[in-house]
Amino acid sequence: MRCMFMLAASAAALLGPAAQAAPILVESHGRLQSIPLFGAEPPNFDSPIDPNSSYSAYWIIEDSAVATSSYPLEDPWSGDVTVFEGAVLEFGAVISGGTLEPLVLGAASGNRGRALLTNDAEFIFSNLYADQFSAFARTYIEDGSMIQEIASSRDLGDGVFIYRFSLDLWSVAFDMPSDDLLSSEAFPDIGHVIDNAMFPDLRLTFSQGEASTPEGLAALPAMHFFAFDHEISWRQLNPVEVAEPAMLGLFGLGGLLMAYKRRRRA
Repeated sequence: MRCMFMLAASAAALLGPAAQAAPILVESHGRLQSIPLFGAEPPNFDSPIDPNSSYSAYWIIEDSAVATSSYPLEDPWSGDVTVFEGAVLEFGAVISGGTLEPLVLGAASGNRGRALLTNDAEFIFSNLYADQFSAFARTYIEDGSMIQEIASSRDLGDGVFIYRFSLDLWSVAFDMPSDDLLSSEAFPDIGHVIDNAMFPDLRLTFSQGEASTPEGLAALPAMHFFAFDHEISWRQLNPVEVAEPAMLGLFGLGGLLMAYKRRRRA
């Protein structure tokens, strides 16, 4: 990934200074393990990746995004989710393991990710409170059609697609809400959230089939992978690197795969 940043920085110097504030680069490395969700029907398709894969992933996130909408949580939680559309400027991952070809994923053409924030959500059956910050991309329904925000470097299987790719940062408290992770519905200090999350996680979900409604999409068979034995780091990009999100989009999945291969040879 470092060589991609160096190449992008050279191009950025030719383009001139960027107009926006420096965003946050978040990186994560570790392993992915397939874990079925409680009560969910097991999928009947082959896993597109090894059940115990290694991964390297990154997100580039606005440092002060503006909320675009909100909606209430569903039972058994009480509270609101604040949405920051477009807050994730770039994202990507390389996943490898077993005998399968490495899988590279990134934003589909013209797409960006979003951030979700939940401050002081209350579990209605107990005195449990939760804060969550997520940076993610997904497949969703628009005008009866499936819109896939995540592209992959190879075929995933018959009708199989990436349903969700997310960085999820959680914290919980008992008896009364806590400000340790989040203190309001405003866009947070990303570094503080990463450093103070009780449960930092990465989630990758594959699904199979076609749907024309959100309910139909949610009902499709799904395979969930969660990170373990992993680490998450962050840094603010310097002014020369600010133009990198746009430049990274030019390299696409091929650039991510070349960076991965160079790191394997090093």
